[in-house]
Amino acid sequence: MNIRIKGTFLFLFITAIALTGCGLNNKSVDSGAGTNTSGTQPKDQPLKEVTVGITASGIVYGPMYVAMEKNIFKKYGLKVNLVSLDSAATTAGVISGDVPIAFSGGNIVDAALKSDKVKVIGTIGTIPYTLYTKNITKVEELKGKVIGVSSAGGNNENAALSLIRAIGLQPGKDVKILYVGTNILPTISEGKVEAGILVPPMTVQADQMGFKKVATLTDIKGIQGTYMVGGVNQPFAEKNPQVVESFFKAYAEASKLTQTEKEATKAALGKYTKVTDDSALDASYEYFKSFWPTDFHIPENEIKFLLEQLAATTNPAAKTKKPADIMDQHYVDAIK
Repeated sequence: MNIRIKGTFLFLFITAIALTGCGLNNKSVDSGAGTNTSGTQPKDQPLKEVTVGITASGIVYGPMYVAMEKNIFKKYGLKVNLVSLDSAATTAGVISGDVPIAFSGGNIVDAALKSDKVKVIGTIGTIPYTLYTKNITKVEELKGKVIGVSSAGGNNENAALSLIRAIGLQPGKDVKILYVGTNILPTISEGKVEAGILVPPMTVQADQMGFKKVATLTDIKGIQGTYMVGGVNQPFAEKNPQVVESFFKAYAEASKLTQTEKEATKAALGKYTKVTDDSALDASYEYFKSFWPTDFHIPENEIKFLLEQLAATTNPAAKTKKPADIMDQHYVDAIK
């Protein structure tokens, strides 16, 4: 992905931040020294403010929403401004430092290739993608068909490419990919694509529409490209290491809480994803809860896969890089 931060893009980026109601204000984030990590924030100590970028508002971010609603970030001395951006704005933000911490997919790896100011720092879990189809009943029957994915370079495209290869087929030759944005279900229904890579609550709609659930991708041997990738602006992290560590400690506590406080978690999911149907929220919670982690390390082979994907598509420079060149997981090493 070739990101050029032009005047128009900066305007759109700033507008996106403003629309969240969060704004960007990093003045209170200085050295990071004194940030409390014991779980008790002194009353007279100001919160450290940090903007965290996510791509869309999905169920995968459940523990983050819980941490926001339950003031767990505040407990660890942080005021988190959570902003939902497209992948290009997320990438630009983490490179510039306007969004010091960000979670997305291969675009974070791409950002680390484009700028030594960005490092891959870990993950907030895998996305439990499922393959839904209109007519076929086995993954092998995808040969000669078209899979719908949201966008180029996104997590579900990477997962689709990995799936195609895992069943011995070639992307583009044996199975084509069509970018359909948020219209995966309509394009399946209209016959424009045979299958789609989905997550709840979209899977609930797929069931209601009579589509067939063929496979959960994480159950298929060799699947990659399903991890959320965390990135950090390295100058920010070097100046504020405790802020980064405290973010993950708060996230870990919230993730544990999701396992025992179902209704509070569903309420947070509904608020941030705008899903109002209780049955859809219930299905989403039950499906995702085992995927919300407390270990935030991302396997090097996952980053290797994304480097290979980038090298084959949009960034030839990825051929010369190893995962260790762009990774720094010592922040998540501190999470016990």
